[in-house]
Amino acid sequence: MRLWDLKSITLESSVKIDSQISNVHFLPNNLVISSQGYIGNNLKLFQIQEYSNLINSLYSYDFEEHKKRVLYTAIKQSKDYILSQSADGECKLWNIESIYNKYNKNENNNSVLFDCQLR
Repeated sequence: MRLWDLKSITLESSVKIDSQISNVHFLPNNLVISSQGYIGNNLKLFQIQEYSNLINSLYSYDFEEHKKRVLYTAIKQSKDYILSQSADGECKLWNIESIYNKYNKNENNNSVLFDCQLR
């Protein structure tokens, strides 16, 4: 995944993902969520370092609930929830704030609010 400065058309930062990237969403607090297809089959939360535009892979958090590749994601306009749907029809609604808190405070709460199977 690469972060570009569109004014100067220069590469600001990059991070190796090792999976197909399906979607990328920019969130408040310098957060970025990307959804992965094969081989990762998950979502990743990254934090961009303020002032340097470096994508900090040390601040990545894996959403490892999906068993098949994540094909689609949608974010609520308020940017506090993300819906993900995988190739096996599994659909999950995530609370982004609880995932962020779980990562930063090492909480073990479940971040999946809703789980369904599309047929």
